[in-house]
Amino acid sequence: MHPLTKKSARTLHGLAIIIMCFVFIGDLEAPMGMTISSVYILVGVISVAFDPPLIVFAYAIGCTLLMLLAMVLRKPADGFGWMQWSNHLVNFGLLWIVTMMGLRLKKAVRQIARHEKELIQVNEELQRISRHDALTGVANRRFFDETLQMELNRAFRQRTSLALIMIDIDYFKAYNDTFGHVQGDTCLVRIAQAIQMNIRRSADLTARYGGEEFAVILPGTTLEGAIGRCQAIQSQIANLKIEHPGSQVSKFVTISIGLYFYSPQDTRIDAQQMTELTDKCLYRAKTLGRNRCEFATNLGLRDQANPELSGSSGLALTEKVQSVVV
Repeated sequence: MHPLTKKSARTLHGLAIIIMCFVFIGDLEAPMGMTISSVYILVGVISVAFDPPLIVFAYAIGCTLLMLLAMVLRKPADGFGWMQWSNHLVNFGLLWIVTMMGLRLKKAVRQIARHEKELIQVNEELQRISRHDALTGVANRRFFDETLQMELNRAFRQRTSLALIMIDIDYFKAYNDTFGHVQGDTCLVRIAQAIQMNIRRSADLTARYGGEEFAVILPGTTLEGAIGRCQAIQSQIANLKIEHPGSQVSKFVTISIGLYFYSPQDTRIDAQQMTELTDKCLYRAKTLGRNRCEFATNLGLRDQANPELSGSSGLALTEKVQSVVV
């Protein structure tokens, strides 16, 4: 039950007080009956709408006192009979029964609302857990797959670009063999944090693709902007200076990056195809010596001879792979 606003609370207060005054005046003119008492009870029902229980009790006590005052002021000369006393007791009882039942009902409604809120929070937490990697805290593979396909559909529909980055930690097996899996997990967490620090827009997504591989989705970016993110991520990880005696390219932990930049033309690709293209760039980066970024794009490529996409509606895409060494 939502708390009343100040304006609506003042309105209800005024309505309840006006009803009490008119009923009190009417009660002075005629013997109290069920009609009069029912209006007092209506005031009790209105008071239940107020949040503080003390206000509800104040209205109930006020109605009771007005009923007693009216009874005293119009006391007949020969006193009250048994029927009159019974009538008053019934009216008092009904008033307080309605008040107490209203309070209990309000308490039950509040408990239900609180339980619903807790249930929503639990569901949100479960949803967050189902979308995030338990170790690193970034998105997991399942959420990555869903998001990539959604962003591809949006890019094709709105004719906007989309960049996909895949990152692999160089010689990570050797790192685990040297320091153990616990230290390896710590390294993964630090790498994930370094990547996340360079992903600034709310629409961007960092995910753990699997093992020591990470992926980043950059909707609506430029090729230069995507390359800049790759360079920033590499520099950030280099600055961590995580010792890696098992690496063959550096004494510190390094990464290899594959980047594919997709700009919708007449061809539509799905998430699997874009992942495969990006993975080819990553494989090339590892083949050429690791600790580097290789990227490809479909910009301006039509009717080329070396098709890289199957089922591309007759439009052949050829990767133009370039290197960025940090």
